[in-house]
Amino acid sequence: IQPGFVGSAPFLVALPLTNPATQNSSLSTVHVYPKDALAGITLDVRDDHAVKRGDTIFWTSHSSIPMLADIDGYQIVHTIAPQLRPNGKVTVGFDCSDCPALEQDVDYTVVFDDQSNSYTINFLDKGLRKLEGVVEKHPTAQVEVERSTEVLRAGIHENSVELYPSMEAIENRRGVSDTAETK
Repeated sequence: IQPGFVGSAPFLVALPLTNPATQNSSLSTVHVYPKDALAGITLDVRDDHAVKRGDTIFWTSHSSIPMLADIDGYQIVHTIAPQLRPNGKVTVGFDCSDCPALEQDVDYTVVFDDQSNSYTINFLDKGLRKLEGVVEKHPTAQVEVERSTEVLRAGIHENSVELYPSMEAIENRRGVSDTAETK
């Protein structure tokens, strides 16, 4: 499976298949194309008022939800440039108005790692079920994660986000990513 894709759900193919051209024989060669689910992520920066040390920069990631009936894992990792310091709360939600709210430590966890200067958001079982329900009702819905950082030094600061849309992607560290920078 390529990064950004989640394997398709198991399915059955009934054989033999009737030849549609003759209707009185069976096909001897059958081609089956499972439709893997695609997931992606983008990172946006709002830095209109960040002009000096101590100012706040806002970051928002939007990650798609794979079109699957059974999502077994979903993880977002946001790595912050070393010249920035996290400040404020990380908020996680959906970008649709009638979607359910997500609750920290019930639907997902947020862990900050000082060594890598990164947040890891892991969806728990209850949150995974909400992802499934939302994507079924709103196929284009996305998970929206907002956080802010304080500027420690002048310069060009690049942050990155990675999405791991399944347990297989999490375990094998095969995600998709995006970056954004501020000056």
